[in-house]
Amino acid sequence: MLKKRTINISLMVLFLMVVSVFIPAKITQAETSNNHKVFTQKIVDRRIAEIRNYYYKHPKKLTVKNTIYDRPYIKEKINFNYYLKGNDLMFAYGTSTDKEYRLYFYKNQLIRMLVDEKGKGRVTYDQLYKYSFVNYPEVIDYIDFENFFKIKYASLYKKTSVKKLDDYVFITNISATDLTYHTGKTSDADGYIWTLGTKAYIAKLGRKVKVLDGSLSPGQIEKRTLNWLRSNLTSGGCREARVKVKNGKVVEIEIPYQP
Repeated sequence: MLKKRTINISLMVLFLMVVSVFIPAKITQAETSNNHKVFTQKIVDRRIAEIRNYYYKHPKKLTVKNTIYDRPYIKEKINFNYYLKGNDLMFAYGTSTDKEYRLYFYKNQLIRMLVDEKGKGRVTYDQLYKYSFVNYPEVIDYIDFENFFKIKYASLYKKTSVKKLDDYVFITNISATDLTYHTGKTSDADGYIWTLGTKAYIAKLGRKVKVLDGSLSPGQIEKRTLNWLRSNLTSGGCREARVKVKNGKVVEIEIPYQP
């Protein structure tokens, strides 16, 4: 009897050892990188096939929106059509002076980007957020496109109203009465790339909002205006800032130093 119990206990210990080895391995298959989920090639290919099926065979089932992505820092303006099936952002096609862009999305992540440039042919980027911009400078552009369409996507739906805040966020729009922002996380080990959250938040502007600009030099703060801040928000872009909201009103905005 004792021998049988000893064997059973030994088998149980062996079973637990096997489980402890294989379960974590299975969990890590759901890999994440730079605050993104990394999908298997099978999932990516299946999603691309789904998008192309709707785009070419069932276009009437898709909602089409238009937008312009102005990128003044490289003197490029891209005219985009983007396509949704219900609330599912699927695809975007854009053209500029000498480039064409095809962006494929899955769960609001940019999983594939095709870039056709006159005289240079096509380049395909798959899940570029897996890599560091040190090795792949294109990562910055890739994440910028994803963030741009997160902002556009969020603008289609009701924003969450904020009554109290004192934190660093990403301002995406300033109207005559409201400030809209997204939360964000660093998406690179060196902190150079930020990934926005999909959800948008909104807060009412106070009568006299204090705007402090410390972006040019550490320890040096300059007073700015809301108009100045608006002019520094590019089309569909964002600006990191510490925003203070008290009693449902924005009272202070501080732009941090940016080396």
